[in-house]
Amino acid sequence: MQRLFRAIETRLREFIEQRDDFLLVLRCPDEQCAYVAKILQGVDESTEHAFWTFGDEFHEATAYADTIAKTFYQRVELLNAKLVEDGESPWPPLPPRLLDRQTHPVERIRILFLYARKRIDDLETSRLVVALTPLHIGDLFAWRAFLRELVQYDPASPWCHHMRLIARESAGIDFAASYDAQAMTDPAQYPSTQVHDVDLSVAALQASLKEETADRNLPLAERANALLMDAMVDYGHRRYVPAMEKYRLLQTFFGTLRLDPMLALTLNGIGEVLAATGFRNEAVQHFEMAMTPAIESKSYAVLLNITLNLANLYLTHEWWSKALEYYTSAEKLATTLLNVHIKLLCLENIGFCHQRMGDPGAAQKAWQDGVTLARGTEEDATRKRLLLHLRELYQSHYMADRVHAVEHELRGLP
Repeated sequence: MQRLFRAIETRLREFIEQRDDFLLVLRCPDEQCAYVAKILQGVDESTEHAFWTFGDEFHEATAYADTIAKTFYQRVELLNAKLVEDGESPWPPLPPRLLDRQTHPVERIRILFLYARKRIDDLETSRLVVALTPLHIGDLFAWRAFLRELVQYDPASPWCHHMRLIARESAGIDFAASYDAQAMTDPAQYPSTQVHDVDLSVAALQASLKEETADRNLPLAERANALLMDAMVDYGHRRYVPAMEKYRLLQTFFGTLRLDPMLALTLNGIGEVLAATGFRNEAVQHFEMAMTPAIESKSYAVLLNITLNLANLYLTHEWWSKALEYYTSAEKLATTLLNVHIKLLCLENIGFCHQRMGDPGAAQKAWQDGVTLARGTEEDATRKRLLLHLRELYQSHYMADRVHAVEHELRGLP
């Protein structure tokens, strides 16, 4: 599996470093998007380039530009909060036309590119890399038309200097003759564009994993990484016994060599298997063991996953104080990692824990903080859910004015 991933990573790096083309199209089906996102994350973390990755679904251009602008706004807001907290200057306000629905969708995306490029200190060593990799493409023809227009530029005065765009499109699509021929144009015919076909199907992954695990010519570390991915696949398919056997072997291997990031992933995996099979105390023990190598190796994304696993486990078993402790830690990590969705989830559960512990004031504060964040980032579904929590809390304490204020806000939501 690492061979498959490395081949794609190499392709991505070659594209980013070359100087002739602006767009790389990755062809792969929806179910392989998670792997592509993980590979992009790995490239992002190991280069000096400025990455912005968007996995939002595409159905039509105007709604898509709205979603991308909202997602970008959310991340910049979190980034600015962190910069101010660290005593640094925040980024300037976003250009109004980026958030204006009357602006042409393609122009809005170009404005985003230009704004993000201006935030790079040294364009000689760093490029802006934007990945538009929708988890689902509802209209491939509209998507192709959108990309085709986005990559157009005047060679005498290109707008996309020091930029690279990576985009996904669905694979294996049968094109109906009734569609407009121009919209059906293959991306390989676009200007300044490269195309790469990705095969990360279950069959390809499993074949690669077994091949790498059995390949005695590979370094032991690479064979162990392949076995770790195989264990994760087993867990995902609820094959808990073989998953646990592999995780236990890997615990010994990674622990002996002090490969802390991989040890953290392995111990977390053991905890997940134990939690899924009803061994709560043992699961907690392994999640807590996983935190040490995650912290020592500064694997913050792994640490966030471990912390959420602990919080969710304690919440499920109604151990409110422990759940509160870990959701609070996860909320801080999510802020650092600019993950709005997880931060909102944590704030909601922090409020729930406070409520169950008999502290309505603290519950109100957590939910109100969540409403404020959701309102500012246009997370309407989460905002509605938090407002419903607040309404129930105000009703139980006979706070009629606040109930009316919440209901007024609720009426303005879809």
